[in-house]
Amino acid sequence: MRSTIYNLIKSALSDFVAHIGLWNEQVLYAETEQAFNLPAVFVEFADINWTQQLHGVRDAVAEIRLHIITDSRTADWSDALDNLAIADTISDTLHALHNQSGVDSLTLVSTHTDHNFDELRNDIETYQCHITYTPAATQRKTTVETIETDADFK
Repeated sequence: MRSTIYNLIKSALSDFVAHIGLWNEQVLYAETEQAFNLPAVFVEFADINWTQQLHGVRDAVAEIRLHIITDSRTADWSDALDNLAIADTISDTLHALHNQSGVDSLTLVSTHTDHNFDELRNDIETYQCHITYTPAATQRKTTVETIETDADFK
């Protein structure tokens, strides 16, 4: 299910975000980390607490944090607003994004603006969505066999 959410987000943002990947504290280790183009979005999944339903179906509310990494080395202060505009564009693009494979609408629930940055700025947008996972329900087969016996139940 996480890969489904990740691919949904990646396909929605790929037209205007230079790099999309999974979050692994890339900003903390920028000097030793593999280089990536900016702006970049890294997807972080919070713990998912599943609820089991009938017939193998399970569901949960998933929390997804998007780390929006931008270059803070701007020519002047008005250019700094471009970094915030990138987060706004992402929010507009992801608003109510969903698919038919168990991911309900993404909802923006929290915004953290990075006010303590060096060269790379890490603004965090937190989304939630209801997810339903149904592998057992779609693969479940019922087999009824006829058993013959010579027993007499009179």
